[in-house]
Amino acid sequence: MAENITVKRDTFQIILSVIVGGILIYAAIPKIIAPNAFYLDILGYNIIGTLFSKIVAISLPWVELLSGTGIIIGVWYLSSLRIAQWLYSVFVVLLIITLIRGISTDCGCFGSAGGQVTWWHVIGDLVLLLVTTFLISWTRFASQAAETSE
Repeated sequence: MAENITVKRDTFQIILSVIVGGILIYAAIPKIIAPNAFYLDILGYNIIGTLFSKIVAISLPWVELLSGTGIIIGVWYLSSLRIAQWLYSVFVVLLIITLIRGISTDCGCFGSAGGQVTWWHVIGDLVLLLVTTFLISWTRFASQAAETSE
């Protein structure tokens, strides 16, 4: 099934999309403005080396921004949701690994507003992962129902 560039959504789906997409955009902006600070946050996780940390610090905020924008405006909606789903999955695993290893570092989630990594960050990202997965399932179900009714 080829994905339509735009998807018809109902009000509740739009509200959830604005929340998920808005959070991604809100998280991206401080990282785009201050990539050096985000780079240092990435290094604090002590998982990847300096070169890959630089690449992530420069590219990840733009992925978040584009994905969030696509989710809100509904352009490449499913693709944007899948990217967000992947991002939240990686964030959850990264946060859990960091907490289990006992590393105390800044989250880097929303620039300097993210604070130290805590289990609340894990819970927040899990909720966003669940909402994103729900939106993907809902959209796929709605498109399949529309195809069978034609």
